[in-house]
Amino acid sequence: MKLRTDHAPDYASANHRKHTHPNPLFRRMIARFNAQLLALVDQAAPASVLEIGCGEGFVLRYLAERRPGIRWTGLDLSAPAIGYARTLCPSSVMLGMGSIYRLPMPPAAFDLVICSEVLEHLADVPAALAELQRVGRSHVLITTPREPYFRILVRLAEWLRLGRDPGHVQFWTSRGFRRMLRQYFPAVTFADSSLYQLALGHR
Repeated sequence: MKLRTDHAPDYASANHRKHTHPNPLFRRMIARFNAQLLALVDQAAPASVLEIGCGEGFVLRYLAERRPGIRWTGLDLSAPAIGYARTLCPSSVMLGMGSIYRLPMPPAAFDLVICSEVLEHLADVPAALAELQRVGRSHVLITTPREPYFRILVRLAEWLRLGRDPGHVQFWTSRGFRRMLRQYFPAVTFADSSLYQLALGHR
């Protein structure tokens, strides 16, 4: 599969810095996270997947390269991020702009909806979860940082000048994350990946 690689070398965002950081510890954490995310995608066995808040497409590219038989779509609010994703992802991936609060899709449009590292930035989490459930036919896959460990690492990275505060407004411990998602889904499969927690909600 041939990828387009003509993305702008001076592009920068918090998500871009995370996925291109040269620190080997950061890279190992991202690699483990991606592998566990892929395992949950395989468990859902979807024919179509929508990633909400796909950013520059790093996760979407990883998944689409490994499961090319799935119909992949990515949405994000940022036009520059989507522009970058168009250069990074396989050409078969559909990309566009949209808000998690008002997704431009009909009900049950995708077998699986992925919302990775997004909810912690949102003021209205219940509204966002309602939209994820509306467009997801059978599964919704959600990931967030695992607290308080993530905030501890952020403070350390700031002190060492390795990173910046990501601007989170929601914070979930493992117990709080599980309690929240069990309110929205009749069955949930949970997984932890270093500083991140993952959940596959079954409709």
